[in-house]
Amino acid sequence: MHDSYLGQRLKVARYDKGFTGEQLSELCYISEAYLRQIESGRKTPSLPVFISLCKVLEVSPTFLLADSIDKNE
Repeated sequence: MHDSYLGQRLKVARYDKGFTGEQLSELCYISEAYLRQIESGRKTPSLPVFISLCKVLEVSPTFLLADSIDKNE
């Protein structure tokens, strides 16, 4: 399942922290192309990548998944 809600939230959190895609991808040890795919909803991050994104962006998993959870209930 690919998730544009997660990607949208991720992009908002990245902008709020002032990170470029390149900076965030480097901090999370992923390629910038993979980050763009996650943010666009074409890919769903693996659990380790998801945890890394939450830690680097200092956001809770609930924040990133909030819209996804609401839409799937």
